[in-house]
Amino acid sequence: MSNAVLDVRRVVDQALIDELDSRRGVAQEGSRRLLVTEALIRRYAHAIGEADPVHLDPAVARSRGYAGLLAPPTMLTALMNWTEDSGRHVREDGYSFDDDLPGVDLEDLRIMGGGEHVRLLEPVVAGQVVTRTSTLRSVTAKSGSTGRFAILEFETAYRDGSGRLLVESTKKVLVR
Repeated sequence: MSNAVLDVRRVVDQALIDELDSRRGVAQEGSRRLLVTEALIRRYAHAIGEADPVHLDPAVARSRGYAGLLAPPTMLTALMNWTEDSGRHVREDGYSFDDDLPGVDLEDLRIMGGGEHVRLLEPVVAGQVVTRTSTLRSVTAKSGSTGRFAILEFETAYRDGSGRLLVESTKKVLVR
């Protein structure tokens, strides 16, 4: 009798590909909101080892022409993919259930980041309320040495309260 553990994960089949593809082009409008505070900016700057005072001292930020403390470039894309609840729902593969694909059951699948391209369009400063809108742009089915997988490409826009586009992100996620 073997003590081997059976892998009973769900597979990426045509039904899942079709379900994902049916979500293509559907924007998850305002799926996340974040009030950018000085404390949040400072904490994030310290966490990533950013020592530039424009991220730590409001007077320095203002002297450089910003309306308030300047957020580090990756802050929105890093923090707005998490909610207060995320830490309780982190899976073994590191993925946290997200609202990019509401209603799609990804529970028994492995998920991995496949890269992200970020465009910084406007400064993000303390006091702004930022809204994230994410859209699934493409679904590509592939076959690999361990079976079928899907590559999902998301486009995400981060806007301030007036609707001004601050940051754009294109990321790929592999599902197997």
